[in-house]
Amino acid sequence: MERDWPVHILIADDLEAWRTCIRSMLEERPQWQAISEAGDGQQAVDTATKLRPEIVLLDIGMPVLNGIEAAKRIREVSPDSKIIFVTKDGDGDVRDAALATGGSRVSGEGRDCEQTCTRDRSCSKGSIRSSGSGR
Repeated sequence: MERDWPVHILIADDLEAWRTCIRSMLEERPQWQAISEAGDGQQAVDTATKLRPEIVLLDIGMPVLNGIEAAKRIREVSPDSKIIFVTKDGDGDVRDAALATGGSRVSGEGRDCEQTCTRDRSCSKGSIRSSGSGR
């Protein structure tokens, strides 16, 4: 099956500088398009409900509604969205909880947006692999 381009991505993180960094990286890649941003978990759920992005880059430690709870709700309203968690917490229990929501990947590489964008090249192919290691 032929892939429609670009892949629509929602960036959800409470750090505006990180969202800006990711958006800048995505703008350099025509196969990816940041369609919206959210600064807290509830905004992420509301935006995913409205836009139904193909990929949600979701911070685990967000205000109002944490990323794990937001992912559960996003799964209900947009079940086809792939969720890639980003976190600076490399704790295995946190990773397990995130993946248990149906998340596709947990990136524990910190806030390096270059690594997050370039390492997850599988996003551009629409097939996100599950990984418990983030490496």
